[in-house]
Amino acid sequence: MHRYNEGMNRRTVLLVFVLLSTFGLWANEALQVDRVEIHPATGTLRLVVFAPVKGISSAESVLEFFSRHGSMFGIEDAENELRMTGSFTDRLGQRHTTMAQFYRGVPVLGGMLRLHEGSAAQVRAVNGLFVSGIEIDPLPKVPAFTAKAAAFNLVAGEISVFDLPWLQAEPPTLMVLRTNLARGVPGRDHLVWEVEVSDRRAIREFLYLDAHTAKLVDRVSGIHTIDRQIHQQFFNNSLWREGDAFPFTASDADTNDEVNELILGSQDIYSLFANLSGGRHLSWDGHHATMHSIQDFQYDECPNAFWNGRTTNFCVGMVADDIVSHEWTHAYTNSTHNLFYRFQPGAINEATSDIFGEIADRLNGRGSDVPDVQRNDGDCPSTNSSLRWQIGEDSVFGTFRDMWNPRCFGDPSQVSDPRYACGEDDSGGVHTNSGIPNHAFALVTDGGVFNGLEVSGIGL
Repeated sequence: MHRYNEGMNRRTVLLVFVLLSTFGLWANEALQVDRVEIHPATGTLRLVVFAPVKGISSAESVLEFFSRHGSMFGIEDAENELRMTGSFTDRLGQRHTTMAQFYRGVPVLGGMLRLHEGSAAQVRAVNGLFVSGIEIDPLPKVPAFTAKAAAFNLVAGEISVFDLPWLQAEPPTLMVLRTNLARGVPGRDHLVWEVEVSDRRAIREFLYLDAHTAKLVDRVSGIHTIDRQIHQQFFNNSLWREGDAFPFTASDADTNDEVNELILGSQDIYSLFANLSGGRHLSWDGHHATMHSIQDFQYDECPNAFWNGRTTNFCVGMVADDIVSHEWTHAYTNSTHNLFYRFQPGAINEATSDIFGEIADRLNGRGSDVPDVQRNDGDCPSTNSSLRWQIGEDSVFGTFRDMWNPRCFGDPSQVSDPRYACGEDDSGGVHTNSGIPNHAFALVTDGGVFNGLEVSGIGL
């Protein structure tokens, strides 16, 4: 177990910046830094924006970049510490390459760097996180089957005996975990077994057990609380599937309305991400997976809606266009950058779902979208009855978040807000602190004044 030395790494970062003034990316080109950010938990860089420099076009040259300049991120041996896991060119011609971190052959949880090139093949930025200074034994002493059984027993001891028959644990994955990364403070390194325990319905937990001692190090919920197929109450009770008649009319009026909204809402988010990706990312997994939703989900904590890694699930009364797209966006997040569902990454995860849910809501022409009046800075919906930027307004239970002014529902609009959640509740305040990026998106869209700064809206 190793404790990160924050002071040492901050000094290293400062030293790197001194060296950057004399080093070149290639033999005859200077590497000029326009902007930097330092990760509070590691003391190393999490963002570097460069002045345009010569482009690179292969995994080998990406590795060469990090071999030459990786010290600014805490990298000592790029060839052995980084592996390319993906690369794509977006619709603007900009190329994005993702490099995952490994420690002596073991993946590092959260360790990932992304290098971005402009359309003219120029290196523009690097962002992400490299967990430096790891010094642990990479060989487990606790067998995988022991960790699997321990994780299963921990979850089994917390649930009803009636849910036990469906509970199962997936094969463990060995990785390195540094505690407190998501919280943004220094922590300790552990070799851990990650074990997913779920019932494929309302339970999905990721447990991290020390691979040397079998002690529980951390635990994260996998329930992100928003070809199509609609089910009722249970997965094996199918009501509608692709190719069946639409609209669905085989039940009572309320059920028909919810089933039809699930069908349309799934299409909304499918089309939105397909268009944004130029047709490359089809369905939530990018490979045209069937989109399964369960209406009238039987759940002890209704009213609620959530993604469980397999299906989106909705209590009666929670089926609304923005909520359906919200939950499916959790699925997209799950299959792409897979933001850690705690503290700041978890809040960004929730905000991403709120944002795309509201985009789908504003573009689809369904539901309660009027009055759609732009609001003044600081206004709550009650000021002019505007439904603009409200989340869940079409649910039976009404609006429960406000993106324009999160304070209207008790959420923060900036980090310095006293409403900002720092405790462990709600996975580190993911549904509360999401108000900050939510507000930023609404402000960038509509324009306004915040903290004395005037923002010109770009529209939607």
